[in-house]
Formats: sequence, C-alpha cells, structure tokens
Amino acid sequence: MKICFVLLHAYPVVEPNAPGLFGGSETRAVTLAQGLAKYTDHEISFVVRNPHLKQPRVIEGVTYIPWHDFWTEIRVHVAECLDIRKLPAISIKRWSWKLLWEIPLLAASNPWRRKYRDPRKQADIFQKIDADLFCSFGINAHAVQTVFNARLLNKPSLIFLGSDMDLDERYHPGSDYISPYRDHAEPSYWVLKNAEQIIAQTKLQQQLLKSRFDRESEILANPFDLENWQKQIDNSDFENPWGAEKFVLWIGRAEEVHKKPSRFVELAKRCPTIKFLMILNSSDYDVEKEIKRQAPKNLKILDLVPFQEMPGLFSHAKILVNTSTGEGFPNLFLQAIASRVPIISYEVGEDFLIQSGAGVCVRGNADSVEEILCDDSLTARTDPETALEFLRKNYLCSSVCQQLNEYLASPWR
Repeated sequence: MKICFVLLHAYPVVEPNAPGLFGGSETRAVTLAQGLAKYTDHEISFVVRNPHLKQPRVIEGVTYIPWHDFWTEIRVHVAECLDIRKLPAISIKRWSWKLLWEIPLLAASNPWRRKYRDPRKQADIFQKIDADLFCSFGINAHAVQTVFNARLLNKPSLIFLGSDMDLDERYHPGSDYISPYRDHAEPSYWVLKNAEQIIAQTKLQQQLLKSRFDRESEILANPFDLENWQKQIDNSDFENPWGAEKFVLWIGRAEEVHKKPSRFVELAKRCPTIKFLMILNSSDYDVEKEIKRQAPKNLKILDLVPFQEMPGLFSHAKILVNTSTGEGFPNLFLQAIASRVPIISYEVGEDFLIQSGAGVCVRGNADSVEEILCDDSLTARTDPETALEFLRKNYLCSSVCQQLNEYLASPWR
C-alpha cells in the first residue's frame, strides 16, 4: 500500500537543524513510519509543516511532504527573528529584511484574535497525495482535517490515539467544551466516530473508547528502535551541563494542566544535595517563566535537546522522573529502559512499571519521591536487565511494525 502519515510537527525528529518542538507523539509516528518503510513493502509518505522543508525529501525510506501555509510560515519566521514574549517590548534575535513586510502584514491580520475555524474543510494537499490510506495521531484539528479529506477522496483513515485525554467524556454533540490544547468537543467527537479504524496504546484507552464512543479498536505498543538508540549513545554530541556528575532528569512541556513541571522544581528544592536537569519545551510562556524563576541552584534547565542527542542525554541520567497526572503511554519510559535508567512516576504507568521492573509509581506521594532519592533505594527496587528484556519482547520496532502490517492486511479495509 501507499500509506500517508500526517503529523505536522514531526520534522525536527529527523532533521535536527529544523526549528520547532516535538514530543512523544512525533517520535512514535516517525518510528512507525521508518519501521514500515524498513520492514515492509509499503510506500510511506509523511506530511509535515516546517519552514526548512521546501520540497519533498526522502529520509530513512520515508518521503516527507511539506504542507505549505502562508500565514503559518510568516508567523514562524517572525518568531525565529523576534522575541515578542515580553510585549510591548520586542527584541531582535536575528535580522531579516523580510520582517519589513511580514510584521505590518501580521499586524493588519490581527494575529492575536483567536477565531475558531471548523477543521472539517477541504485541503488541497490531500488531493495531490497518491495514498491508499491516511493515518493521523491524536485527537486534534489536524486529525479531523485528515479524516475529513480522506472521506472526500473515498480513502480509509486510521487514527492512532495519543493519550487518555483524547477520549474525554466531554466530547459529544452539542458540547461547548474546549480542551486545554484548544481542541473543540464537537469535531473531536466527530473524528472519533468517523475514522474508519482506531488504534489504542493501552487497554485503558481501548475500554474508554468502547464505553464512551462505542468504537472498537486494536492495541499497538509504541515502537522503539533499540539498535539505533544504542548506536547513538556513543555518537551523541550532548554535553552534560553538570560535567561528570549524573543527574535526575525530567522532560516535558511547560504546562501545568497535565505535565506539572512545578512538581519537579519542588523536588529539587527538597533535595539540595542532588543534581537535577529539566528539559523544558516551550508551551506556556507564563509557566516557563515561573519555572525558571523558582529553579534552585541544583536544577539546570535546557529548552530543547535534538532527538539525535537524546541517547547521550539519558547516558548521563541516573533517574527519570515523570510528574504528569495524565499520559497515553510515555515514550520516555522506553528511552529510559534502553539507557538502563530507573523511573519514578508520580501517577502514570504504574502497571507498566510493575510488569517491566523499570521503576516505581508513588501514586502522587511527593514525600515518597524525596525519600527514594535521598536514601538511594531505587536501585534495589528495579532491575534494568529485566526491564530491557521486557522492552525487547514487547516494543521492538521490527515486531511492532510487523503487527501493524498484519493489521493493515486484515479485512477491515
């Protein structure tokens, strides 16, 4: 088949020089796309939006297709050149003559007015892509647009759920609920009912999808390219900001709805003799500013680490801490296991951590996290080799892509 993936922010995963942030969904999508290209006979394309991608480009057997959008590209370029986070003050990060017409044009268009536009509309790019199947990730405006355009073309669509929040019970007809990520309830409900097939990450997602939306689904584990990860550990350019000392690691977006980075700051304050490192991806400027203001001296914060340097980052970590109140399946858990780094989770992934032997879940008890760090008891409660074998058995990219290949060959299409 010719399979087209759509996840607009995924390009920085494969091109470290490209601007933009990525997370677990983007990593998962790229790994699946590359795995299908490597281990099956399918022809894989991937629609992304990034100012550094002007023409289609083949990387690791996947053809990345640029979705050009005039206004988005102007806003991205201006954001690269100017720091406008402290309005009305503006500072220039990099001068470009294009700013002379871009800034007046943006001002005239009133970019701060957030007018809602229903994503169920035709997009020309889908007409130009020769695909037998369209795949998207998460429940969001781009997933809605992908499924809507696939239906216009009489092509099947497949949604990969990205988190438990994709199945919010407030998604139903007539609801005026808007998610923290500005996804509206009615289109979100529509895509959950109209995608031909849905793939869940966990048993819980499968159960929620059935009970709340009366949809069946298949469960597919997140794929992990262990061989490539281990190769990159030795070739990484990551520089440890703590020198030779290992650190407790946190990675996520600057948002307090689910990720809760403030918990990590408080943990660092309570353990002043331990080194901490936070990779804080910009999401909410006010949250980011407050986190950096409150950070103690034993906590260093980096804004971004390129995907190719992640194995090197983990090689300097002694513990990964997850403070989230809600996730799908944290891809970071697999990266930690592959690096033999034990995991402490505040609330998510308890069953996985027990089954794999990779770490512990404290069920929201911050005091327990402090105790574990201070008495260094996590080593006795985890088994890195058992966890690594668990990863090999259940999450290797080759076997996960083979499962997906068998599913794609099933009669549902």
